[in-house]
Amino acid sequence: MIYFFVFLILLGLCIPRINIIGLLSITYLGYLSLISINAADFSSYEGIYYSITSSKLYETGYGWYLINSWGRLHGLNYGQLKCVLTVIGLVLIAISIKILLKNNYNYIWGLYLLYPGLINIIQIRFFIALAISIFALIFLLNGKKWGIIVYFILILCAATIHTSVSFYLVFLLIPLIEKNTKTFSKLIMIVSILCIIFRKYLINILMLVGNQRQLTYLDYNYSVVSNLIMISVIIVFWLLSNTLNSIIQESKLFELHDKKVSKLIYSVNTCMLLLIPLIILSGELGRVQRISWILIYILIIQVSKYIKYINLFKVKVNIKFVGLLIGLFGFLVMTLYLAPAAYTSIFVN
Repeated sequence: MIYFFVFLILLGLCIPRINIIGLLSITYLGYLSLISINAADFSSYEGIYYSITSSKLYETGYGWYLINSWGRLHGLNYGQLKCVLTVIGLVLIAISIKILLKNNYNYIWGLYLLYPGLINIIQIRFFIALAISIFALIFLLNGKKWGIIVYFILILCAATIHTSVSFYLVFLLIPLIEKNTKTFSKLIMIVSILCIIFRKYLINILMLVGNQRQLTYLDYNYSVVSNLIMISVIIVFWLLSNTLNSIIQESKLFELHDKKVSKLIYSVNTCMLLLIPLIILSGELGRVQRISWILIYILIIQVSKYIKYINLFKVKVNIKFVGLLIGLFGFLVMTLYLAPAAYTSIFVN
C-alpha cells in the first residue's frame, strides 16, 4: 500500500491537467481507513461504537452518538463506518476546494496526501468535524448575514462531533477583521500574549467549560519541542498567507473571487494566532490548526495560476516548490516525528 501512496503523491505533484487524483485519493484513503484496524484509537472507538447511547456518550458528543447510531442502524461495523466518514469528509473538502478555486487541482491532493491525509483517517472524529468546518467557511466568503448564520450553525453541529472545533467560532470575527486588517491583527497578537501571561486564568475558564476527557489534554508535560514546532507553523502560515494575500490583492491578474478567497484565508490564519496560548496549555489542541494546512495549499495554488515565482526574504522561489516544502515538512515532522503512529499503524503494523 505504501508504494501506491507514493505513486499517488507523485501523480498529484507531476500531472497538472487530468483531474482524477482527487477521486483516486478519496478512494484510496477511504480504503485505508477500512483496512487499518490496527490504527491508533481504533479499538477504543470501536468499543464506544457498539455501546454509546444518548445517555452515555463516553465524553464524545451527541453528534458522534447520532453518527454511530446511524452506522449500527445500517448494519455497518466500525471499520466500515470509518470508511464512509472518510469518504464523506474528503468529498466535503473536494467541494470546498472546487468552490474556492473553481477547480480541483491535482497538486493540492498530492500535498494533502503528504499531510494531513494520513493523520486525518486516524483521528476520524476530529476529521469529520474538520471537514464540516472547512465546508462552512465558504459561507463566510461574501460576509452576508445569512452566510454567517449558516456558518455558525454548521460549526455548532461539528462541535457536537468534536468540541475542539468550537475554536472556529472565532472566525465569526472575520467580517470585522477584513474591514480593518492591521488593527485586528495587532489586537489578536496582544490578546494572545495576554493569554500566555495569564494562562492560569485561562486554565480555570477551560475547566469550567470542558469535560473530563478534554481536561486530560491539559498535560503540562507535553513536549516543549513539539509545542514550539506547532506554534512556529502557525506563525509561518500567518506570515506566508500575508505575503501571498498581498500579491493577490495588488495584482490585476486575479478576479474579485480570488481576492475574496485570499483575504478569507489570511484572516483565518490571523485568527489562528489565538490558538498559540492554548497550545502552550496542551499540544493536543494543535490539531485545531490543521485547517490552515489545507487553506494554505489552496492559497498557494491560487497564486500559481498566474504567478510562478515569488520573493520570500528577498529570495526568488517557485511558488509550487514552497507548497512542496510545506507538504514534506508536514509528512516528515508533523507525521513521522510528532505522530509516527499515524504512519506505522497503517503501513507497518
